Amino acid sequence: MRLAALTGILIAGGIGLYLVPGPQSARLDPFTSGSIVTGEAREYAVANLRSGEVCLVRKGRAVTASASEFDADIDCEAVWSGLSSAATWSEQDDGLVVLADRSGHALVSLAPGDGVAFEAMEPANADLSLTVVQ
Repeated sequence: MRLAALTGILIAGGIGLYLVPGPQSARLDPFTSGSIVTGEAREYAVANLRSGEVCLVRKGRAVTASASEFDADIDCEAVWSGLSSAATWSEQDDGLVVLADRSGHALVSLAPGDGVAFEAMEPANADLSLTVVQ
């Protein structure tokens, strides 16, 4: 009889612990880290490391699993010839980013650099960096 009563108490206690909410600190923290990619539009600064020219560009909404809209203003022509015609940002599994025009012609390929920026890989004479602004 005691064993049945003890078993009943343990079961009731276990159910009670399950139903009683835990302390406030056990809830998830609503803070969003900057390292979490949300898929929202991002703004970048593109710098020509030879000339010192800089312009702002925007990576827009995703259009496929690996490609997003891309927008560069006409003033980006001073940074890299043809950059203002870039319309897509395609990212490969290895992190390589290809900026292409509307016909799909690659204008510049960038790889993650040692720091926070991307560095131009192709064409060979493109001495560009791409850094997150927002």
